[in-house]
Amino acid sequence: MKKILVIALLAVIFTGCGPALFAQGTASQAISESNPASETMVLFDGMLKKALSGYNSGDAKVFFNDFSAKVASLTSDEDFKILYEGMYKKDFGNFSGTELIPNYSSGIYSTSKTAIAGFSGAFEKKSKVLVSSIFAKDEKDWKILSISFHAIDEGKK
Repeated sequence: MKKILVIALLAVIFTGCGPALFAQGTASQAISESNPASETMVLFDGMLKKALSGYNSGDAKVFFNDFSAKVASLTSDEDFKILYEGMYKKDFGNFSGTELIPNYSSGIYSTSKTAIAGFSGAFEKKSKVLVSSIFAKDEKDWKILSISFHAIDEGKK
């Protein structure tokens, strides 16, 4: 658990996205006529699905393939086994949904260097899970800084 907090804190510090952590809104609110946010959300969706494919197969290389070089020291096979197989897979099981549904975003703009995107997804052991990810631009390409899973309380409306 401490390692998760350290990873998230480092991502916030090194990317300067601290204020974005408290931003609220929906993916549709992030999209404007002058903003290709929907294309970016499609890109994020593809990157997360690729990572979740690696998560399901237990392949750390596939899982971490689109992660930023900024967090390379935290993307080892051991990190994958401890966090994603040891903690998340035990609690959530494999990703079983066929799609990720955007349900929140910090706002994505062409001049942004960081973004927080959240998707609802289904897993074997939990039918409603928030898949939250922080993204940053390395040079010109978006890369993943972190991915975390959070169970959504199905009893609340």
